[in-house]
Amino acid sequence: MKKQEVLNRIETQKKTIIELTGWAVYVYIEELIKSIDEPQKVVVPQFVADWIEVCKEHLTHSLYTAMTPNFMKENGQSLDLILWIKKASNQDIFARAWLDGYEVEKEKRYT
Repeated sequence: MKKQEVLNRIETQKKTIIELTGWAVYVYIEELIKSIDEPQKVVVPQFVADWIEVCKEHLTHSLYTAMTPNFMKENGQSLDLILWIKKASNQDIFARAWLDGYEVEKEKRYT
């Protein structure tokens, strides 16, 4: 359950919570939940974002399968993606992107 979902549920039960515990406890619970850190989205190159979307929408819902170089080759993925995923630190990034969402790396623009 995400933080916003918890806050929404507490809001729907606000009257009951206040009646049972008091206003101060309600405010304390609400502030405590708001202070919880949510996972930060990682930044990935566009070709990685494309691969994640293709996998989740059409090919597999398995993180393990999506990260397998042979599966990538079988599905016509670029050597860039395969080399990127073979790097250990990128595997962590890919897993975080798969689980928590991601932002696409901005392309460098030259003038």
